Amino acid sequence: MTEWTEDWVRGAAGWKPFKEGKAMLAGGLVNDFKKRENICQALIKEGRVTLRPTVKVVGPADVRVQCGCAENRATGAVCSHAV
Repeated sequence: MTEWTEDWVRGAAGWKPFKEGKAMLAGGLVNDFKKRENICQALIKEGRVTLRPTVKVVGPADVRVQCGCAENRATGAVCSHAV
C-alpha cells in the first residue's frame, strides 16, 4: 500500500492543486474527513458550494478521484479538493 505523505500527494496532484488544497485545509474548509485503507473522503464547503471528493489509491501511480468540481469532471485530474 502507498504511504500518503505530502511529497507523494504533491507528486500525484501537481504543485497548483496541492497549494490550493493546502490553503483549503488551512482555511477550515475541510470537514468530515474519513480514511479507510486506500480511500479518503471529505466534505469541502466553499461558499454555497459543497463537494464530497473521494480519492482511491490503487497503486503508487494510480490515483482515482471523483469530485463534483468542473476541473475533475472535465479532465479526471487530481483536483485541489482531492488534495
